[in-house]
Amino acid sequence: SKSLLDEKSQVILSKLAADQDSSLETKKLKTFVKVDTNKLDRLIETISEMIVATEITLGHCRENLGSDHDAMRDCDQLSSASIELRDMATSLRLLPVSGLFNKISRVVWEAANRKGKEVRLETFGHETELDRAVFEQFLDPLMHMIRNSITHGIESSEERVAAGKPPVGSVRLGAEQVGESLQITVSDDGRGLDSELIREKAIARGLINENAELDSSEIFQLIFHSGFSTTEEVDSLSGRGVGMNVVKSNIEKVRGRVGVKSEAGQGTTFTLEIPLTLGIIEGVVVRVGVEELIVPLSLVVELIQAKGCQFSEGDGAKRTLSYRNQEVLVSSLGVLVGLTDSSFKDRNQIFIISKRGDEYIALGVDEIVGTCSAIIRPLDHVTSASRGIAGAAILSDGEVRLVVDLVTLSDFVRNSKELRFGDSLLEDSLPYS
Repeated sequence: SKSLLDEKSQVILSKLAADQDSSLETKKLKTFVKVDTNKLDRLIETISEMIVATEITLGHCRENLGSDHDAMRDCDQLSSASIELRDMATSLRLLPVSGLFNKISRVVWEAANRKGKEVRLETFGHETELDRAVFEQFLDPLMHMIRNSITHGIESSEERVAAGKPPVGSVRLGAEQVGESLQITVSDDGRGLDSELIREKAIARGLINENAELDSSEIFQLIFHSGFSTTEEVDSLSGRGVGMNVVKSNIEKVRGRVGVKSEAGQGTTFTLEIPLTLGIIEGVVVRVGVEELIVPLSLVVELIQAKGCQFSEGDGAKRTLSYRNQEVLVSSLGVLVGLTDSSFKDRNQIFIISKRGDEYIALGVDEIVGTCSAIIRPLDHVTSASRGIAGAAILSDGEVRLVVDLVTLSDFVRNSKELRFGDSLLEDSLPYS
């Protein structure tokens, strides 16, 4: 009996110790220090500048002290410490999107009560984190889209029952990390967008030609034009279309993109892709003509040699190559961003395969120079001149390289019906603009 008692005592003591450790761990997790955000931003900026200077110094050391093994070991240690410091600095800016979702829940409640509708909000991906600067710019556009879904997307309970739907409408808001981007979806099970009505309004306003042939995705993009609306009602909640140009503009300011899918009577889904952080990207350095560019690594699927590829002319004189049993659209990266002309098209030796949704595209470059980890800086005067440039970065050699906006280029290549291999993004526009 004594041994049995000892065993029970040991079990109890072990449990108490485990509970105490758990309590201490919980206390550690709940310990926070308040820091002025201006000081935090300045700290991160200083770390960013230090990392750029470190990379430049390491580049010189590797170039001039390559045979010194001790120096190279020290360089590797410094490089590792710099990367760890960079990651820690980046993490200081990250906030869970749960805070964003909590603010949205009240917006849903207020909008539904004001319109006399029954609406249920469903959310997922609460633990996904987002850069604080993106968080702040993203809140207002997201609230506007939620209000639009409730005001003009979700029907009244009577209309829903008559259509064979549940009387309570549903709005889904979710976040998911995809590579180095955050994908946020806003969807409702309402009446959906009326493509014919959108087309009629666009023709009336002169946005498109009466004979223009647009598919549904191109028609839905028309709602992002300034002042575009399909409703005559005007109030503080109105506007599936009113103010959507501001939504798109604010999202593009943080290097984001917005897409729309809708089915009549079934609902509408907005998909927003935004970078997790505005500061740092992993990239592939490529040469086009005599210039070098940085392509975001998160959007690169594969690099293939042009030699041996089977090319063909597709619809609308588009050039394609065979890749994984698919006909993939081909264009020249240098030509698209205006750095080379069409005479370079036969010089492209390598193709960057990028995937957007379920589709691939191939962008020709002359050479793969290497990889890099760079701090991206916005360049408004450059991005306004070309939608194919996201910003610039300083690499370890101290030189500035332009960062390619691969998402915009992918959309342009796919959406331009008459695009040829030598067409430039600077000279053409999307078919709905």
